[in-house]
Amino acid sequence: MQRSVPHVPVTPPSAMEDDAAFESFSCPITGSLMEDPVMTVGDGHTYERYAIEEWFRRNHRTSPLTGAPLLNLSLVGNITLRNAIEEYRASIDKLQSPGRITSPGKEKRLALAKALDAREVRMGEIRLVSQKLEDDMVIESEEDREDICFWLRTRTMLSHEAVVEYVELLAREGATSMSFLRDADYSRRELIDLGVRVPHVASLHRIVDEYCGREMGSIGGSPSGREEGPVTPDAAGATALASALRTVVSNATVDRNHPLVNALNRCGLRLSMDNGPITSFMLLVKALKMVQGSAAIATAGLEVMRTLGRDEGHRRAFGEVGACEVVVPQMRAFPQEPSVAAEGCWAIRNMAIDDSLAAILAAYDACQAVVTAMTSFPRHKSTQEQAAAAIVNLGGNNRELKRALASAGATRAIMESMREWPSDPDVLKQCCWAILTLAVDDEIARRLFSEGSCEAVVAAMRACPTDRLVLTKACAAIVNLSGGNQTIKTSFGAMGACDEVIRAMRAFPRDGPLQKQVCWAMKNLAGANDPNRKRFAPGLDGVVLAVRNFGADRDVAEQALGALRTLAVDDENARSFGELGACEVVCSAMRAHPSIAGIQVQSCGSIINLCGNNPENRKRLANMGACELVAAALRNHRTDRGVNEQACWAVTSLGVSTPENRRKLGEAGVCQCIVATLRTFHADRPVVEQAVSAVRNLAIEEENTRKLGSEGACDAIVMVMRAYPGEATFQSKACAAVVNLAGGNSDNKRKLGLGGAVQAVVAALKAFPTDASVTEQGLWATKNMAVDAENTVLFGNVGICEVIVAALRTFQQESRVLIQALAAAVNCSGGNDENKRRLGSLGACQEIIRSMQSFPTNATVQLQACWCIKNISNNSDENKRKFGPVSGEMVVAALRAFPTDEGILREGKAALRNLSNNNAENRARIESLNYRDHLIRSSPFSSK
Repeated sequence: MQRSVPHVPVTPPSAMEDDAAFESFSCPITGSLMEDPVMTVGDGHTYERYAIEEWFRRNHRTSPLTGAPLLNLSLVGNITLRNAIEEYRASIDKLQSPGRITSPGKEKRLALAKALDAREVRMGEIRLVSQKLEDDMVIESEEDREDICFWLRTRTMLSHEAVVEYVELLAREGATSMSFLRDADYSRRELIDLGVRVPHVASLHRIVDEYCGREMGSIGGSPSGREEGPVTPDAAGATALASALRTVVSNATVDRNHPLVNALNRCGLRLSMDNGPITSFMLLVKALKMVQGSAAIATAGLEVMRTLGRDEGHRRAFGEVGACEVVVPQMRAFPQEPSVAAEGCWAIRNMAIDDSLAAILAAYDACQAVVTAMTSFPRHKSTQEQAAAAIVNLGGNNRELKRALASAGATRAIMESMREWPSDPDVLKQCCWAILTLAVDDEIARRLFSEGSCEAVVAAMRACPTDRLVLTKACAAIVNLSGGNQTIKTSFGAMGACDEVIRAMRAFPRDGPLQKQVCWAMKNLAGANDPNRKRFAPGLDGVVLAVRNFGADRDVAEQALGALRTLAVDDENARSFGELGACEVVCSAMRAHPSIAGIQVQSCGSIINLCGNNPENRKRLANMGACELVAAALRNHRTDRGVNEQACWAVTSLGVSTPENRRKLGEAGVCQCIVATLRTFHADRPVVEQAVSAVRNLAIEEENTRKLGSEGACDAIVMVMRAYPGEATFQSKACAAVVNLAGGNSDNKRKLGLGGAVQAVVAALKAFPTDASVTEQGLWATKNMAVDAENTVLFGNVGICEVIVAALRTFQQESRVLIQALAAAVNCSGGNDENKRRLGSLGACQEIIRSMQSFPTNATVQLQACWCIKNISNNSDENKRKFGPVSGEMVVAALRAFPTDEGILREGKAALRNLSNNNAENRARIESLNYRDHLIRSSPFSSK
């Protein structure tokens, strides 16, 4: 069963339409007069709204008229055209009203035209029906399909016949056909369009070519014969028209007796026949389309266009009447006229302020036209200035247009212009602006660099040291050129860009836009580039001054803080910054902009680098309230990853080796904020890594350890350890956080054990058995958590004994790792006979003795080894046997090497006692060493 297809009304084109009007009034898709005309931003053409929307709905992304890809699918209502169509319909109704007297020939022609109109209506409907049926796939039988195809073929043949009959009638009437064609308004363009729609009529193109010319006269006089296409005026007419064009200066209606209207009427445009208002925009565009051959007229028209184009409303009006279509043809028509090139570039510059118009201009090849103008007139200042400015606005925010400009040769043209005008501030400003616009694209930035942009920009700064606009755009060009390209940064530094940037900063200390770009340039050039950081050392005071002067201006302050942050990576710069008052201005900026994430990010980054290796700056910052400000940043920006990452890092930097700062941070509420960050950003490794480091640092303080535990830090750490099992660096930092959380806090030890920290730590140790950092921190965490008896059992059950023995074997030459492995063995074996047995059976006894042999002068190794021997041999005859007599020798050697170390004396004597009990061989060997003080009569020492 077939669904009914809704009827879409199609207005037939009348046989009496104006030829130019009909071309504008009909939809290229439906071929019918438009009721709701809209212009597509992507190609600048006008269509019936329902038709173009249906085109887009079918996933077409190309122009229905040209087939070119559409960069923008936005639609803009063409109000001017809609009004004109309505007035046109009224005039047609009047023309076809009853009582109008016509000649027999005209009656026949009108009848044929009417028949053609009807065919066109049906053709429009047929096309819609056909497409609808095809899309909905509602033809259910072959019989239905054949019927519909026959119906379509029949209607198409009738339409073909009507067109042929109509055109051949015009041909037979000979001389009068031209007058009729102009009156009846089937233009050459429209007939060609019909020919495209009726491809089977072989004679149609020939008939159109032979009979469809125009009778046009010069502007200054009476008709002088028949011409095809646009009019070429005589000298007097050109002068008059150019003068008239320059009088059009506003978006007002134009009087019908205006000289320009009369002049264009004599060209055959017949503007005075329209019933609607004639706007200056419509007049200008029609004039430029129809009158050619005069550079004066082109210059005047483009001049008016660029003058009016400065206004947003005027730009929009120009777009609606098709102004974008005429600029490039005018420029190409006069390739030797610099005034036309300059005015054309200027018009493009102003029109392209609107991104949608920029796309339309580009579709008409404005990019190539601008570059051609720039290269054709290297010594014409206005052309160079306006072409560079046009590049700026065409490129705008559209990466594709930037690439189109580069492909057209814009980069080389800009460089040549800067070399040709090395000291002209107007040209240099626009060229630097064009560079910064194009250099947003990394590939174009590399091309500009290869063509000498670095030298050109630095030369511009040297040539115009007192022109703030040139300096501002030059610094912005440095920003975009350098970006993340170290080669370009190094090149800029080598040719003196750092000195010029500092000079610009000092020349205009109160100019906000310049200071913003100067600081941004500093930040980019110094990023990951040590030589440039040192080159900027003389300008550190300027950076501090910029933050101080523009603390209330978020844009300038953000870039100034970014420069401070980047330059302070250098320790000497950080020291100088501290002496210049940088700590104070950073804290002031954080207070002034508590809700601006960018300011908080750069301020926290500055705190990180100012602290660096500088204890004095840590103290200064704390005195200025940095601890409280960082806590406030975390509270105010709970969901901003940049703030959370940098603020957590700042917590670590402020707390390094500074107990007072750690206490201040804890009192400011940072512990709660850090735990919240761990939970909120658990899937963001860089943020979580900084938060984990902050926990590690804060938990050095006992009170902070308690606060972190009560806020849920133990569970949060375990959660993120499980989230990143394959990241060695992360696991190392997380284990270090567990070390300090477990520390001297029994509650946290239990929370960690219950929360799965035992399993997480052992998993990390097993995942990275040869990573010294993970092994050291993991075994340290094991040592601290295993003080709790329940955790000791858990550790034994998940394989810690195997991990400890493997670490003792793998890191025999790493004293730091050995110390933690021995300490972990001490606490896992103390009071746990099963773990003692496991360690002994895995070879721990031999590895402990080897450790003592490897580091005979390391007191910590000797202490932990003696402690291990004491614990593992206690109540284990098997382990005493495995330790053997040599263990007694090593313990006695330690006692003799460190006779005043209380820990070694305590644990060593206890070890000798345990080795001797119930083992005659060990006892005999120990006694033979003549160390008589080994017999301990007191009770056994605690194993922990």
